[in-house]
Amino acid sequence: MAKKIIFAALLLTLLPAVALATVSEGWERHVIGDQTSPIYLYVADMDGDGNLDVVTTTNVHPGIYDSEVAWYQNNLKVGGEWKKIIISSNAPGSDVITNANGVVVADIDNDGRPDVVVGTGRAGTVYWFKAPANPEQENWQRFQVEPSNDEAFYKMYTMDVNNDGKQDIIAGTKQGTYVYRNPGTPAEGAAQWQKTLIAAGTGYSNYLADMDCDGKMDIINSHMGSKEDGYKGNISWVDVVYTQGVVSFNRTMIDDNLFKSFDVNTMDVNSDRRTDVLVSIFQTPGLYWYEAPAKTSDPWAKHTISDTFEGTDLYTGDINGDGRKEMIISGLFTNKISWFEPTADDTLWTEHVLDDDILLPGDISLNDMDGDGDLDVVLAGMGENQIIWYENKIPQQNTCVVTYLLGKNSAALPKLRDVRDAYLKSTAAGRSIIKAYYTCSPGIVKLLQTLQGSADRF
Repeated sequence: MAKKIIFAALLLTLLPAVALATVSEGWERHVIGDQTSPIYLYVADMDGDGNLDVVTTTNVHPGIYDSEVAWYQNNLKVGGEWKKIIISSNAPGSDVITNANGVVVADIDNDGRPDVVVGTGRAGTVYWFKAPANPEQENWQRFQVEPSNDEAFYKMYTMDVNNDGKQDIIAGTKQGTYVYRNPGTPAEGAAQWQKTLIAAGTGYSNYLADMDCDGKMDIINSHMGSKEDGYKGNISWVDVVYTQGVVSFNRTMIDDNLFKSFDVNTMDVNSDRRTDVLVSIFQTPGLYWYEAPAKTSDPWAKHTISDTFEGTDLYTGDINGDGRKEMIISGLFTNKISWFEPTADDTLWTEHVLDDDILLPGDISLNDMDGDGDLDVVLAGMGENQIIWYENKIPQQNTCVVTYLLGKNSAALPKLRDVRDAYLKSTAAGRSIIKAYYTCSPGIVKLLQTLQGSADRF
């Protein structure tokens, strides 16, 4: 009896330590730097050293909040610490901006340096910050794209909508998504950005992808819906066309009745060489993917990824190195991060919990932060008051026979895959053959590894 009591006491002693181990096996959590209430982020090489840095904004809803915009210099390859560099300070007495949200990095003035574009909320506006010659030590000059108004700006992107070689700004608001045409000399005081609503009924979350395989970016958009439109949120994509000096926005509806549709992203879920769309639902359990039809006029089939996960910001990429994309998603209101992997037949998705005790996880991204060839997770930890990256230590699968034989960094792989998939797609059973290929490939790779191991012994 005494032994049982001692064992129970030891077990109770160990339980708190077990409870604290919330980051799943295969991941290691690292702090990039401290920041009060970071909300959005963007990953880019800010100083031209070949390493990916992280640009962030801060905000707290719903009141007026003095925001900080900063970038964190990545010094991992030289064994150093991350260094925080202020772009726009929130210090009392400084010329602060308020309620910063979405952020994107692009060369706005064509001087060869990466500038920073920020959208703000409340009495919202759009700013761009000109990168100095030395972005680590010199001040960033701020320019306002339009006067402040009653709109709140959220997801921000850039693209060249009119083929003039200059980056235009894509800005999402609750009232719709706007394009701001670059005036060509944006650093001049009198420069005027031309503002255009891409379509009525669009919303504030966007993503850019080539939806129709024409070699240029399209805009994928979600609108949460409101009382005014009968709570009919929607998902759509917009083909940006520039012809004879005129920019037009041709919209295709994916789902015209999806209330609280939030973040969007894309991936080819079913290996049919078409771009499918993924969406999260705001403060409601439900993650969905929409299957791109063979004909643009046909309806998009809606499929469930999860009917229990309540997620917010999502991103896609090949997390486990199996040659197919997966989805990472933050649960802002459930204090959880998970990644979802589609099964070989695309009928089910497997949830892999990454961290189930992360306070208010915000914007999220997938990038190779340490240069080891796999995708790590970068996170704006709103409730943690930290910028965080999760180091990917999952044993990377090599389940494609062609990849195994040529090596995953072979320049010939993309072309070979295109030829293979184009041929299979042209056959009646092509889609099934592609799935069967990825299903059988791991076994063939294992056999090749075994044979290679046997040969090495002689």
